[in-house]
Amino acid sequence: MVGGRKLCGVLCTSRVIGDDVQWVLVGIGLNTRMTAAQLPLASATSLAVEGCEVPSHDQLLEWLLEEITFLR
Repeated sequence: MVGGRKLCGVLCTSRVIGDDVQWVLVGIGLNTRMTAAQLPLASATSLAVEGCEVPSHDQLLEWLLEEITFLR
């Protein structure tokens, strides 16, 4: 949350048949370069809207992988 608006989130979906969980997919979403007009909700924001320097997607992925590795 930045200034009360959502910048990123955890995305989850699954397939369940009866009592059997077939699979679960967990991901993350981060609004990087979207303009205010492109955001799906007024309660959302992006790094660009907040005036942040927006790193490349490769840089973001590298940082994320380093952080995940650190948590192990």
